[in-house]
Amino acid sequence: MSFEQLNLKSEDEVEAILSLAIRKSSDEIDLKSRLMETARELGISEEAVMQAAKEYSSKRAVTNDLAEYQEYRKRGFIQHLVPYVVVNAFLIFMARGDTWWIYPLLGWGIGLAIHFGNTFFTKPSVTDDEFLTWRMKRRALEND
Repeated sequence: MSFEQLNLKSEDEVEAILSLAIRKSSDEIDLKSRLMETARELGISEEAVMQAAKEYSSKRAVTNDLAEYQEYRKRGFIQHLVPYVVVNAFLIFMARGDTWWIYPLLGWGIGLAIHFGNTFFTKPSVTDDEFLTWRMKRRALEND
């Protein structure tokens, strides 16, 4: 296939081809130099590249924080599930044929079902108060 035969229809295709070419490149130029060289060739100023890099880094940090927060939420659900199973198994064992244990099982189970739905069927957002609080606490711990 010749260069003229390329039928590019979007910027995404251009970016994908450039990305693949960079990965396949055999020379050992460091990535920062390669980025700046490519930007100069495209007529993009160093300031624009640095601003874009800063924005990308910020978005990546938020994406990573959201993923960590989702894992935190999953651990929280597991920490809720384990006592539910243990305590209710104990209550059923202690009931010895009675059926009163069904009430705490159902009452606590409703709360657990809501926690399950909130954890696994809703995605955290950057604007969620819980996420923002978690993020501030985590940053405070990192700075200590």
